[in-house]
Amino acid sequence: MRVSDPVDDQATDLVARWRQADERLYPMVMVDPERFTQVVSVVRAAADQLASETRVDDLVAARRRGRAVVSQAAEAVGIPLQRLSDVELVADAAFHLRYRELTTQLRRRAAADTIAAARARGDTWVVVRESGSHQQPAVQPYEGIEMRVADGHAVRAWVDVDPNSFAPVYGLEALRLDRDTGVVVDTGDPAATRTYATREQWKAARLEWRDATS
Repeated sequence: MRVSDPVDDQATDLVARWRQADERLYPMVMVDPERFTQVVSVVRAAADQLASETRVDDLVAARRRGRAVVSQAAEAVGIPLQRLSDVELVADAAFHLRYRELTTQLRRRAAADTIAAARARGDTWVVVRESGSHQQPAVQPYEGIEMRVADGHAVRAWVDVDPNSFAPVYGLEALRLDRDTGVVVDTGDPAATRTYATREQWKAARLEWRDATS
């Protein structure tokens, strides 16, 4: 079973705009740290107000009342609304914060359900998370985490693109996960991370790693 990012395809453009709001707000810390701190406090308060939105679709729909959410949050933390300058930008940042929290919760829930199902079937290994494409890493970098059900030992396989050569880079690293939730509890030794020049070498090493720890 493939456990992928719980992102509604129809919401992709909106989520991208929310992410860009973060990028546009951060430079403010360099020119006006006090105002940046105030804006961040409103973003946090607004995201807290969205805690009842427990589905991505509902969060997307709630964006229609973003200005009201920010106004209420600003009042709650005692920040004048005019200090925010761009209320819609602050709303996008707040929705992005809640989106990150929500998707983290959904991924953890999906991982826990997947592990429980694998254990019930008697599987030895389970794919806890998988996203991206190892065939087109320049478009979407690949990451896959497989865990041994019995004890939480896992391997993270990833494919990215070298920024200098633009060639794909294939990697493997050992992890230890919580055997019930799939949450990383030990990142292992960074020196043990291995990279490979070809997909064939990478796939063979991935199988060898599993065999060696079975």
